Amino acid sequence: MPVLDTYNYSFLSVPAVWVLGIVTHFSAAGLAAKSKEIPDFDNVAPRQCLAEIQKLTKTSKDARRYVRTESAQQNVFENIGLYAAAIVAGNVAGLSVAHMNKIALGYLASRLLYIRTDTPKTTPLRSIAFITSESLSLGRLRIDGEAHTGSTAGTILSLGTFVRAGAAANRLLGH
Repeated sequence: MPVLDTYNYSFLSVPAVWVLGIVTHFSAAGLAAKSKEIPDFDNVAPRQCLAEIQKLTKTSKDARRYVRTESAQQNVFENIGLYAAAIVAGNVAGLSVAHMNKIALGYLASRLLYIRTDTPKTTPLRSIAFITSESLSLGRLRIDGEAHTGSTAGTILSLGTFVRAGAAANRLLGH
């Protein structure tokens, strides 16, 4: 794809991932505001609010959806630091613009799919999306026409980018 070769969008993917996380949180808060089954979101004590709603998951479909949405939001924020560091490391090490853009696009797409698949019927698809976002670089997927050898399909995308960045940096240093 020529568009992915010309401009480095990978740095912009970091704030895009943050927006994805915060929009997911706002979606959960909106669900609570509309639902008659669960209490409104409590911005003063959000974790306590989540704990209270978790108690309702056995009897409330809205509670299950709220908890799932908040969990997806938390997962985004738990992983953004490592992802951002990997994007920086890959770019500093001189990995190709096309590679970095494909990693960023693949990560964003798989995280969005992971967040949007929240019903029992879509659970297998959600698992595939999660594994894809986590194993994009060093797993068994092909990036830039190169096969990347990784130890397991669950190798974290960010760690894979660190490995590639480290190898590129070592080549530049003559090691």
